[in-house]
Amino acid sequence: MKRTLNNTNRRKITQEQYSVVPASAGDFTNLIVEWDLVNLSLSSTDALTIEFATTGGRKRIELGEVGNGKGKLEIPNPFNTAVVIQATLRASADTQDGPRLWTAVSKGKSVILAIQENEDSSILPIVPVPNLTRLWALNFSGNPVLEVCNSQEIYANLKGNPAFFASLVPAIVQEIAERYLLGIGESRNWDNWPIFFENFGLSAEELDRFDALDVDTRLNEIMDKSRAIAEEYSAQMSIVSRVVTQLKELEND
Repeated sequence: MKRTLNNTNRRKITQEQYSVVPASAGDFTNLIVEWDLVNLSLSSTDALTIEFATTGGRKRIELGEVGNGKGKLEIPNPFNTAVVIQATLRASADTQDGPRLWTAVSKGKSVILAIQENEDSSILPIVPVPNLTRLWALNFSGNPVLEVCNSQEIYANLKGNPAFFASLVPAIVQEIAERYLLGIGESRNWDNWPIFFENFGLSAEELDRFDALDVDTRLNEIMDKSRAIAEEYSAQMSIVSRVVTQLKELEND
């Protein structure tokens, strides 16, 4: 692979302009990468690459040329045992005699590949609970588990509503982030979630900074940071626009 240099005039690829999802439900050995970069007016011959990162390392996959600016491709997940990855999309232009130049770059996008019912491989397993007195609750007896009320078997209806789980995501991420930042119980040793939060700047050094604050300042900063993480993740996943689209499709059925 040809060496690539930074380009100060490079364009910004927004989180809404590309997506990474499992190729099929319950199986994330293959991923679907989709992008729409038409408004960036990139050269059709610019090379498009996507970089995946986990705590286990980084791997870059070439997606081909930009072409007309839109594309969709199924690729192997280079970290097929991971359920949380960070994906960064980049475009680069060839030069005659030197390294390639970045022409467009995105910020890293945190991608949760598995949130499923009763799945050991899921970052957040979902468990229907018949006697739950709330519609949903997080269980922190080990790794976080999402419990959903199944009184009179309403879980099937909730699961089929595209707005239900999407509306939970910000609150779920915020509550888990608060517990993680506070260091309650075994939260710092959870599977996958530390990788997820690293994508939002929560390195070991940043956690040490939070831990060293006085109680009042620490609580205020943790609340602010948790809220910001939830909002950023919601924006990264385009949750509002996706729910609006799904609800419109249901209306048209």
